[in-house]
Amino acid sequence: MAGKKKKAIEIADIIMQIRQLLRLRWSAAAICKQLKINGRTYYRYLQDIKGQDRSWYNEKLKEGIQTDMRQTIEAMQASIQRALAISQNATDDKVKLDAEKHIVETEARILNLVAYIPKLSQEVGPAEESQTTRELATV
Repeated sequence: MAGKKKKAIEIADIIMQIRQLLRLRWSAAAICKQLKINGRTYYRYLQDIKGQDRSWYNEKLKEGIQTDMRQTIEAMQASIQRALAISQNATDDKVKLDAEKHIVETEARILNLVAYIPKLSQEVGPAEESQTTRELATV
């Protein structure tokens, strides 16, 4: 029994490392090489990660992720407004370009988040899907 528990801990550790490397935008091949696992193992663990994420999202939806997402989008919009003010008042071209780059990247993140809302909502069901989409689409 101790062997199974140790194996489960090792798998959980590998899954956590895969999550970290995915956040850093590593490719599947680079992750496999770094963790010394084969591609089939990587994709099996990736499916586990996706399943964990679906469970987490479903739980968050039940808890009210709509509010969290709306607050995140509003904070991102405030960040855009600050960067816009910096861009308009900057005398240094590098500062102006950095502010404009931040604006574009943040707008892209908002679009990605808003585009993901319907997909996220489908896991809850049609009744909540339309409510979620309506609420967050008005941001």
